[in-house]
Parts: sequence; structure tokens; C-alpha cells
Amino acid sequence: MLGPALLIAWLLIGALLLKAWIWGVYGPVRSYNLATSDIRHDKGCAYIAAIEKHPLGWPLVEFAGDSPGNSNSRLLLWEDGQPVANAHAAHKAIAKSGSAGYSYWGKELWFSAAECSDPRTNGRRYQVSVPLSPSLLAYGLGCLAWLYFGFSLTRHCAGDVAISNICRTLRAGANLLFTPVDLVRRPRLASAVALAILLYSCGYLMWIWTTGHSVSYAVAGWLPFSDASGYLACANALLDTGNLAEWCQRRAAYPAFLAGINMLGGRQLFYVLLLQAAFIAGAIFVLVRRISAHIPGVAALASVSLLLAYAMNYAFATTMTENAGLIFGCLALALLIIAAEERSLPWVLAGSALLSVALNARAGALLVLPALVLWAGIAAWLSGGRVWLWAAGTAIAILAGFALQAGLLLFVGGDMTSSQSNFSYTFYGLSVGGLGWEQVKVDHPEILAIASGTARSHVIYALAWQNLTTEPMLFLTGLAKNFRVYIADGSFGFQVLGPAAPVAKFFWWLAWLPILLRLRNPLYLLLALLSLGIAASAPVLMSDGGFRVFAATAAVDAIQVAIGIGAFVHAGVAATAWIRAFRTPDPISGRNPALPMDTRTAFDVSSALLALGILLLPFSPLARLGAQPSAVFNGCGEGEKTVVTRINRGGNVTLNIVGARPSTTSFHGTVVRDDLANGSLWPWLAELYSDLPVSFSGRSFVWVPQSSISRQAFPKPYFGYVDDDLSHYDGKLMAFCGDELEVRRLFDQPYLKLRVAAELETQP
Repeated sequence: MLGPALLIAWLLIGALLLKAWIWGVYGPVRSYNLATSDIRHDKGCAYIAAIEKHPLGWPLVEFAGDSPGNSNSRLLLWEDGQPVANAHAAHKAIAKSGSAGYSYWGKELWFSAAECSDPRTNGRRYQVSVPLSPSLLAYGLGCLAWLYFGFSLTRHCAGDVAISNICRTLRAGANLLFTPVDLVRRPRLASAVALAILLYSCGYLMWIWTTGHSVSYAVAGWLPFSDASGYLACANALLDTGNLAEWCQRRAAYPAFLAGINMLGGRQLFYVLLLQAAFIAGAIFVLVRRISAHIPGVAALASVSLLLAYAMNYAFATTMTENAGLIFGCLALALLIIAAEERSLPWVLAGSALLSVALNARAGALLVLPALVLWAGIAAWLSGGRVWLWAAGTAIAILAGFALQAGLLLFVGGDMTSSQSNFSYTFYGLSVGGLGWEQVKVDHPEILAIASGTARSHVIYALAWQNLTTEPMLFLTGLAKNFRVYIADGSFGFQVLGPAAPVAKFFWWLAWLPILLRLRNPLYLLLALLSLGIAASAPVLMSDGGFRVFAATAAVDAIQVAIGIGAFVHAGVAATAWIRAFRTPDPISGRNPALPMDTRTAFDVSSALLALGILLLPFSPLARLGAQPSAVFNGCGEGEKTVVTRINRGGNVTLNIVGARPSTTSFHGTVVRDDLANGSLWPWLAELYSDLPVSFSGRSFVWVPQSSISRQAFPKPYFGYVDDDLSHYDGKLMAFCGDELEVRRLFDQPYLKLRVAAELETQP
């Protein structure tokens, strides 16, 4: 009886694959001394050590790398036998001072020696313990074997009664995982997928709020700082005054979109972030629903996982432009997939226009826009259409995002030259050899005296052009440096996937095989040209912006990985002739040609129109419903600042500091004091958390939008801390008084000490 033997082999290989993955995450480490020849200087106090490439067991075993998502590094570093603290230290902090910690990124180690000395000559011994992991080759061979025995098992189902029930289950699972599952045609399954994505997205927010975990630019997933604070202030000011500060005008689309969500969420951050996460979940579902007819179910599942992982690291819980870029980018790609399916010019124009909106909301790989024009022309030629009409129409459509940006600025009376003005910093960094966007502050500190951000950008552009004309090779050096980073890491930021990162990168590269073989298919041609547009943009953006700047095109990378997974599945199918037994469509080439293309597109269109409607909502007559009534309090002393706000309402954000995690679940901004002080909430922000002194006695942080100022260069909300627990005043209108001489700098912002002056309303 061959069936039971195949079943045992299939289960055994599956167990070995699971054990290999667990071993890769929690497995053994190898210790060895760093050779001075493997260490090179980076900048400042920072040095980079190359980790050995081939451990014992290579090519089936390799050294694993850490990722930004890990809270603790599995690589350990010792200096003369003493463990070095602060794993996952920020690279900027490592370069700034000695003994600042270390960072194991990819397969290289960034660290600084004691006293900022040179580890190659200071006479100290440096030892590392590096984690081992199964290699891509090992995973690939194991997966191929698992697929082979699984497919062979299903072929023996009919003649082997002993395992018929198991085979029926395997057959149903195989059909879901290894063949395209068109969610457009299966509304019940589509509803279940949509609900799962929504619950996961909102559940993630609930998790970080209950644990006090910090992400990106949100302390404890709640209190915004840096740019996140600025955009939230922009959205509140737009609702209260109808104006946008000069800083907000750089990318007006996201403050407008956030203001629309703010209205729907009653200007309570709790509901605003949940609604924003729901929009992201919806956009991901729209895209996966549309692509599901072209890729196996397991590949569609992988694309969902990739986009959710991206959102968890760069979008959820923050008020940053990445949210709008990801939402409009996913919706745009869904419309472009329809255009490729139907070979229809109106869909090409709609998708191109929406992708332009995405790239203006979150500036990124702008060179994908001319790539769309090229795609439209080739697609027209392949379809027998008018090439000039398709290309010209698409060239006009890709201006939609720029027209929207200009229109929003005209509506608020803004300065047109403010649009994307912060690119001047990146341009200057490239002009001096790729030294980063902050280099202009080092070379020309006098520009910081220019209050207007737009005027400052004009000066920086002039300085950059001067560098470019004087030493053009430095500019090329900067581009080359960024392109090398792109080749090594891609634009998606696969490092956030942890141990799965090498697998995802492998499938991304593998996808080029089916893409290049099917270039006459408009869908594969679209993915190829979009990827080339991203690659052409990367040399300009990679080092400064990192992976977050590619939010508008992250969906392209996710779908490309899914295509690679489909190619892998197809290889297994072809190897065992399983496709003939099941008579299913080619899981790579897409839907069964015997089935007509489903033309139901109302859901895709309505989703795109809804997102655009939310963006334009603050400019409608309904916007006045979102404005907050002003309140006056005259009880503060002379020289004190008066702040009147409703706790956690009307744009107010309050973060309460507690001694221990409360036993009852709290979703309204609570953080443990020790976690806040020692930086354990998110190690990459340790530099900012370390500003919290031991003597700090505050029990609540307060963020209040300063909407009474209609015109200003930068959005300036009030940042304050209070020695009282403000959780008792949730929803109540409160008056605070603050001495402007008593200020602490926390989270890279000046925080004014406030005292509770009066409870203006006794009921929330």
C-alpha cells in the first residue's frame, strides 16, 4: 500500500520543515572572535564588522540576521569578555559615542568601542555569538520535497480506501492553497477574508495599546511625536480654521485625508486610528480580491501577510503619510489590474490617476508614473488600440495627484512652492556624495535661522545645484551608494519579516522568471515596468527615506513576491504531473481560460471613490461639523500659559504613566514608567526614551492642538506633562496653567509642565 507510506513521508517532511523554522528562530549560535581584518570604519565612533559568510553545514546552514521587528538581538557581542549592552542601538547613536551598543543588521555588525576607540588597534578582544539558521536552499529543497510527496499522495487517493478521507481533505486544501481562488466569484469566502484582515488590523492596535508597545512615531502606540505630531496638528487645524500651516502644505493630501477620518472618528484618537486601520485593511482586501484570480491561494495569503507586516511597521498606530500612500497605492494597483484584464483605456486612466494621488500623498518612487505611460503605449499596441491615445491619456492622468495637491493648496490659500519642498534636503545629501538629508545642517548651519520652511528649501536647492555643477561625480557616488542598498535590501523592507525575510526576497527575485516569460501579458508587463520604475527611483531615495517612502508602491513588491510563490508552486505541480490529475488552471498564468472574465468592478470603484471622498470631506460644507467650539479660562496667573482642552476629545491626546501594567484592559493610552525610562518599549527609539530622567515625576503627557493660530510656518501643538493622573478626567473639559520657564525636553520635543487649574465640566 503506497498511500500510507506517502502520507507518513509527507507528514514527516512537514514536521521537519516546521522544526527547521523553529530552529531558525530559536536555534543554536556559534561563537568566534572578530578578526581586525573583518572590521572597517563607518563614521564617527561606529565600526562595521563583517560576519563570517559560511558556517559549518553551508550551504544548508547560514548565519541568520536580525530585523527591526526583534526586541532583542540573538547576536551577542563581548568586549574583553564583558557583554556589550543595548542591542539594536540606533546607528546614529552608535556613531555618536563609544560603548553606545551594537546593531546586527542583515549580515553585518555595527558597534562602537569603549571611549570611541578604534577596535582594530585598541588591544581589546571582541567576540560574537551568531545565530544559525537553515538557508534558503534548505528551505527550498524541503518545500519541494513536501510538495512532491503531497501531490503524489493525492494521485493515490482514488485507489487507496485506507486514506480516502485524508485525501479528500488534502484535495480540498490543495485546491485552496495551490490553485487560484477567485474571490470575486466567491463572495462568502471573500467576506471571510475581508473580516479576517479587518480583525487582525484592529486587533493589532488593541494589542499595542494594552501592552504599551511603541511603534514608529507613536509612544506606546498612542502619543504622537515628530512628524506624526505635525500631521495630526495639521488635520485638527484644517477642521478648526480651514487653514494649513506651511509645513503641512508639503503634502496636503494626507492632512486632508486624516482630517476626514478625524471627522468620522469624532476627533477621538482611539476611533481615528481604528478607522484608519480599517481603511488600510479594506484597501489590502480590494487588491487581494482582484489579484486572487491570477495567483495560487497560498500566494494571495502571502501577499496579505506582507502588506499587513508593512502596515504594522510603518502605518498602524501612527498619523504619518505612509497610511495614505499604502491605501491609495493598493487601490490604484487593483484598478490597474482590472485595466490589464480588460485592456481598457478608462481603467488605465483611473488606475494611473489614483497611483499619482498615492505618490503625492506619500512621495516615493515617482518614476513609476512615466513607467505607466510606457506600459499604456505597449498595452495599446498589444491590444490593437491607438498607441498615441493611450500614451497621451495616461500622461495626462498621472498629473492627477499633482493637480490635487495644487487644488488643495489653492483652497487653503497656500504657497504652491511648498509642495514636496523637503526633498531639497535629500537632494543636497546626494550632491555631497550621499551623506544624508541632515548633512546640509552640518555644512550650512546658518540655514536653520530661516523660519520659513519653503524659503529654506529654496536656499538648500541652490546650494545643492552649486555642488552638482562643481563636483558632479559626488552626486553619482551618492546615487550608486543608494542603489547598492536597494540591490541588497529591496524597497519593501523585508527585514521586518524576521526569519522569513530571506524567503520573501528569494521569491521576489524568482518572480522575474515568469514575469519575463509573459511580458506580452499586460498584467506581467505592468508589474515589470512598475518594478523598474521603483528601481530607477531607489538611487534617489533609499538611504534617506528608507523603506517607508515606498509605501505607495509597497503593494507592487508584495504582488511580485506572490508571483514568485506561484512560480514555485507551479514548479512543484509540473514536477509531479499533478496538474493533469486535477485539471486545474495554470496557477501562474492565472484564471482558467474556459471561464469568462468577471466584470464586476463596482466594489473596486466604490472603494476608490470612498477614499477620495474622505480626502475631500474637510473641504465640504460638512467640515464645520468637525470644528471644536472655543473655550476661555482666565484663572491662570500673570506670565502663565493657559491651555483649555477636553481630555482625549476634540483632538486632545493624553498618555497616562503608571507604575505597573493595570490588571484591567485599557485602550486609552497607558504606559509603564519603567518601560518608558529604559527604552524597552521599542529599542530603536532608545535615544529618545533615554531623555526621560529618573527624577521625572509626571504622571500624564498631554498633546493639545493649537488651532487658534491660523497662519504659521509649522504646526505647533502644545506638549505638556502633568503631575496628576488625568485618566480620571477622561472626556471632561479641563483648564491647565503652565510656567513657560519650566520645560523638559522629552521625545525630542519641549514639554511644558502644566498644573490642573479647573474642571470646567463635571460630566464628560
